Amino acid sequence: GGGVVTGPGGSVVRAGDTSHCVGGRQFDPAKFVYAPPCVPRFAGDNGGATYQGVTKDTIKVVQYRANLGAAVDAILTAQGANPSKEQVQAMIDAVSKFINENYELYGRKYQVKLIDGQCKSVPPGYPCLRGEFRRIIQTEKPFAIIWNTSLASPAFDEMSKLGVVNLGGWGFRDSFNQTHRPYHWDLQMGGSQLVAMVGEWSCKR
Repeated sequence: GGGVVTGPGGSVVRAGDTSHCVGGRQFDPAKFVYAPPCVPRFAGDNGGATYQGVTKDTIKVVQYRANLGAAVDAILTAQGANPSKEQVQAMIDAVSKFINENYELYGRKYQVKLIDGQCKSVPPGYPCLRGEFRRIIQTEKPFAIIWNTSLASPAFDEMSKLGVVNLGGWGFRDSFNQTHRPYHWDLQMGGSQLVAMVGEWSCKR
């Protein structure tokens, strides 16, 4: 407390200020329904480098763009569901800007590096993917890696073993998610629970 911090547009606000909050949330939920609880503005010593990929100024994240192969690329392109690298980068830039302007990161900036995967992911080449993520972690040293996929649990196993937060991996067994705490995260329902619910629904129908 007692310090000042630069807000959006270069405005100066005092540490502890909550005037940016809306209805007890960090920002207006109309912008994004999952707006987190209000957090007062921070200023002062944030602890500096607290973990791999986290310095006093930045939080480094890797966005992994999978190599789907020519056949899958062609199918997705025909469906209008295969964004270009430029479109993905534009999305990353927009999301990063939103996060940095609306979330309290305690003096740090969220930074994302887009990396094109070299290993084939459909079908997934598990040994190749494990090795690729090891190399990415060794060279980039990120805090977290994002890969939006329903495939390749061994790749997420590798990231977790190396102590890197990993996001993605839809529908894996609940036991996988539990075993790989606190590194593996996914917004969607666990695969075991999903199968049980679908099975129950199907039998009742």
